Amino acid sequence: MESEEIKTLLIEVVNLLRRIAGPAPAVPVVEVPPPRVEVSLTDISEGLDRVLEKLDEIGEALGVPPYHTDYMTEKGITGKGSVSSGSPVDEDIVDILGRKARYGYIYSETGTITVQLNNGAEIPLKVSDSLNLVDLHLEVERLQITTTSATALTYRLLFV
Repeated sequence: MESEEIKTLLIEVVNLLRRIAGPAPAVPVVEVPPPRVEVSLTDISEGLDRVLEKLDEIGEALGVPPYHTDYMTEKGITGKGSVSSGSPVDEDIVDILGRKARYGYIYSETGTITVQLNNGAEIPLKVSDSLNLVDLHLEVERLQITTTSATALTYRLLFV
């Protein structure tokens, strides 16, 4: 390379570096709406009645009437059910609620159960484990609960 070509190349490199080091282009300011506040009830050991009371208290505190009024609870008011290897649970949530469920929980009380939502992956829940729907960002259409235990294992659930 000749000295004139090197000089021209160096000038181009210096000009390029000056453009890079120059002021950054203006970044547009984007308006971000305030975050949506969601409350997750994780202490479900107090029972279904207390969870429903807490939901009412939160709604009253926020001044918002309850959005959903129809709840699906398994096997009566207590929200308890049982599953064994010979009697799995298979529920069509849309048939029961008339829509998909977005909020709720499943809590394993006495043993390891396997939960499957919308025919997806199987999620094992050991004793005292819970699965909160709000954490999954999922609308549930179908619920299946199984176990390998020959004896009946109890669980609690609430779907909204």
